[in-house]
Amino acid sequence: MFEAWSKPELFQRWWVPKSMGMKLHSCEIDVRTGGEYRLNFGDGMDFFGRYIEVTPPSRILWTNDERRRRRARLRHHHRDGMCVPLFRG
Repeated sequence: MFEAWSKPELFQRWWVPKSMGMKLHSCEIDVRTGGEYRLNFGDGMDFFGRYIEVTPPSRILWTNDERRRRRARLRHHHRDGMCVPLFRG
């Protein structure tokens, strides 16, 4: 699951569900502590921020800077052979 969040070619496959009617035009992600990201949906709609803490394969903490530096966190726990994501905004 960590790779789905950290590799641009995988991230672009799942980030925007087709049912939303949106398209991710560009995806620039540098998933490392201090790295930055920018997601462009066209018409000036960009989401961007930076990665505060990255601990492969279990934790990614990032900011959503378009929302006044709001933090989001993703942690992965492995339980009974399954990867269980925990997401907090």
